[in-house]
Amino acid sequence: MDADPSAQARQHAVEELFRESGLLGEPHRVDEDRLRSVLREEYGVDGVLTRLDTEKDATFRLQGERELLVKVSQPDEPIDVVRCQVDAIAWIEQQDPGIPVQTVLQARDGLRWRPFIDHRGRASGVLRVHEFIPGTLLADAVPTPAQLRATGAMLGRVDVAMRGFSHPGETRAFVWDLARFSALEPLVDLEPDERRRALALAVFDRYREQVAPALADARTQVIHGDFSPYNAVVDPASDAYITGVLDFGDTMRTPVIFDPAVLLGNHLLPSPQHPWTQARALLDGYRAVLPLTEEEVRLVVIASVARVTLRALVANRRVAHDPERAAYVLHHARDDWRRVANAVHFGFDDAGDHLLHLSPHTTPTPH
Repeated sequence: MDADPSAQARQHAVEELFRESGLLGEPHRVDEDRLRSVLREEYGVDGVLTRLDTEKDATFRLQGERELLVKVSQPDEPIDVVRCQVDAIAWIEQQDPGIPVQTVLQARDGLRWRPFIDHRGRASGVLRVHEFIPGTLLADAVPTPAQLRATGAMLGRVDVAMRGFSHPGETRAFVWDLARFSALEPLVDLEPDERRRALALAVFDRYREQVAPALADARTQVIHGDFSPYNAVVDPASDAYITGVLDFGDTMRTPVIFDPAVLLGNHLLPSPQHPWTQARALLDGYRAVLPLTEEEVRLVVIASVARVTLRALVANRRVAHDPERAAYVLHHARDDWRRVANAVHFGFDDAGDHLLHLSPHTTPTPH
């Protein structure tokens, strides 16, 4: 029997989305000697370059007279997308200077980004140099409920600061944009475990029933897109707790509910713990700064579980395509199926009730 043409078309669309997201190739690599030369000539900085393992960009820690973070985008990444990330950071610094983003350094000519030209004279991505924010990643910390609320409040500040920001590179075809979640359902076929497939399909069904119909009227803006425990630096002795907001590589225009959804999804707890304990504190902090309607909170619940489901499914796809990167990919997704199972077992409606119960930060209308 011939394959279903519509199924083939959906699978092709998924592959195209992965390609446009830059997730089918290996992480970008550049000539480090050439990079050090450019950094000396154009930025007046030098030191030891240490490559960091990241999703797409060639990323380095530069240790010399000062510590810096150096990033070179993939050659096929649209320049406007990279510029959007740079300009979003500058916008936040203007709107709310207290948000600890990684400032983008100006080169000698005043530019904050520039094409990286390799030793053969070929364009090989876009170079940016950021301040390096030292400290402990949230992923390696054990935050108190008050510190979790401070974490949520910091993301709320970021989203408030980003209001009014617009950019030619804000719209992109991107796997991690939860507005595209329904289109990625063919990834379920790559999961060999029948129970996990059933869990994923349950999440896709609930998303399709409640989130997808609400997107047309959802309030939309440019968001950070990936405020994960690996993109936040913390200091337990600081009242703000968050001392570094890192990596604007997922910046995009999409419904604002997806920013807290990413945050909460990363803090869903596996059984036998209550899945939403940490998420409740995070969302309380977020809503204290950026109030959400009851409907938005219930959509955040579903979108949070969708995000974790998506990461688990994307991990399957990426490991199948590039087994050599399995350790990196699976490290970030190691507990995802257990989190999804616990959240689905608890129930989406019960989770919404739990997050809304006695909350002083829910408003009947969006701000």
